[in-house]
Amino acid sequence: MSVVRALVAGRWVAVWRRNYLVWRKLAAVSIWEGILAAPVGLEDVVLAEWIWAASKSLLSGTAILLVAIALGLSQSWTMVFIVPLALLIGLAFAGMGLVMTAFAKSYDFFTYWFTLVLTPQMLLCGVFFPISGLPGWVQAIASSLPLTHA
Repeated sequence: MSVVRALVAGRWVAVWRRNYLVWRKLAAVSIWEGILAAPVGLEDVVLAEWIWAASKSLLSGTAILLVAIALGLSQSWTMVFIVPLALLIGLAFAGMGLVMTAFAKSYDFFTYWFTLVLTPQMLLCGVFFPISGLPGWVQAIASSLPLTHA
């Protein structure tokens, strides 16, 4: 269970921070315009934001893993696999976050993204309660979500 919590925290860091902060840099403050005045391309800036979000997800997941180990919540050696998995989850969800940021016209757009997509994933992926206790049709929906299998 602590593994899933670490991955959910990593996903949250990758998506939330990228959505609001990248949109602020892109539209509200126009930092990207200043960066693009240097000899870099748009692909470089987007790649840097994507890798930065994934690395923050990795750090967040690793920190939660270390706390779980320190508190004795898990004694399994397989917990070490959370480190590369946190990076992959960070890359996946940061990519989705950057795509949603590209479509955003204002901060209000993120309310729909978080309410309709990210919150149901978090609630149905097995972080707060076991998936086996859900009705069959909800289990089918939960099994189609990427965070369930992380």
